[in-house]
Amino acid sequence: MKHAIRQSRLDALCIRETEGTLTKQERTELDALFAERDADVNEEKQLLAKIEANSRLPDQEQHRYWQLRRKCEDETLTDAELQELQSLNHEWEARNVKRVEALCALAEQRGTTLSGVMAELGLKGSHHDF
Repeated sequence: MKHAIRQSRLDALCIRETEGTLTKQERTELDALFAERDADVNEEKQLLAKIEANSRLPDQEQHRYWQLRRKCEDETLTDAELQELQSLNHEWEARNVKRVEALCALAEQRGTTLSGVMAELGLKGSHHDF
């Protein structure tokens, strides 16, 4: 809602600017609204980057995780491999916490829910999907 109100005010001020009827006070307001909008855009970009960066393990670790998962399912893991798998699971959970925090911040910024923003981004909720 905040964004819609701001955009509406920006539109009105831009029309007045085009007409040449913008006051100094309105110019100051217009500049402040543009700065606020730009800050929101930058924050959203940072949140999206954080979501992306924490949506999966790095490629090499991801590959190793799936190797170990297959061995676990086949019941052929050594004790050392079990420890490695547990470590990779722990790393994934830490990344997932960062991802969900960024998703929550993005949902708040957009004025929606966590599930709403996840649907907008086409994301699944389960860590087993990585």
